[in-house]
Amino acid sequence: MPTTLAGVSVTFNGTAAPIYYVLNSNGKEQVTVQVPFEVQPGTVSVAINGAGGGSTTVSATVLAFAPGAFTTTYGNQAVAVAQRPDGSYVSPSNPAHPGDSIRFYVSGLGQVTPATATGEAGVPGQTVVAPLAVAIHTSSGPSASATGAQLIAAEYAPGLVGVYAVTVLLPSDTATGPAQLFVMIAYDSQGNVYSLQSVQIPIQ
Repeated sequence: MPTTLAGVSVTFNGTAAPIYYVLNSNGKEQVTVQVPFEVQPGTVSVAINGAGGGSTTVSATVLAFAPGAFTTTYGNQAVAVAQRPDGSYVSPSNPAHPGDSIRFYVSGLGQVTPATATGEAGVPGQTVVAPLAVAIHTSSGPSASATGAQLIAAEYAPGLVGVYAVTVLLPSDTATGPAQLFVMIAYDSQGNVYSLQSVQIPIQ
């Protein structure tokens, strides 16, 4: 991936960040980047250099992990980007089923082994280093109940940059419903917890 796009570049503590895209909407410019693997957790200096020569520097906090699930929208319902065993995507009209192995696509899981380089796409066999725990919840309210799920695999998605594929076996007794919640937790070496914001998945 390029570190300069449409004349724009971004660095984290002086390390160039690969750029996914630069968007100019109604006079406001947005740039989306991959935080370099070389950047250590903590407060970092982020320098943004514009196409016209202007620049600004801001401080940002980088965490060891920041799990986030990719989502898409069906009608008015936001659903996790996830695939059923036949390769089709989970949707309200094509829900997951108890006992299925479902692959979720997420970001923010850190380095993998064998290690990858900043800006490079994943290749088969690169697995996530961080310990993970996954579950399915029936709701997020006081009456929520959770079913622990089995983590089958967590890998750097082949052919993609900054994207991880997490495969989960839904228990046979998983509660069904149009908007069950997939949750995931990553742990660092000190035992600190980094939670994925819950995302919905239809299960039938």
